[in-house]
Amino acid sequence: MVQVNLEQLRAVRSRTLTLMQDLSPAQLDYVPAPDDWSVGAVVDHLILSEQVLRRDIALLTEQAKAGQTPYLYRSFAEFN
Repeated sequence: MVQVNLEQLRAVRSRTLTLMQDLSPAQLDYVPAPDDWSVGAVVDHLILSEQVLRRDIALLTEQAKAGQTPYLYRSFAEFN
């Protein structure tokens, strides 16, 4: 199960990179409407989210290996 999920994540990440690789800086920065995000902004948020999730998964794994209950509490105050 975990391996399947990891493969799905890898596939989606690879497809996202493929879709973006030929975009110019102007295309990455283009905002179609005042309240919309650019492609670059969306991808930046995906990268930041991936970093947070990787850190959290590593911490949960360490807790489980140490015989602790794997548990994290996150609030919106931690994210800016």
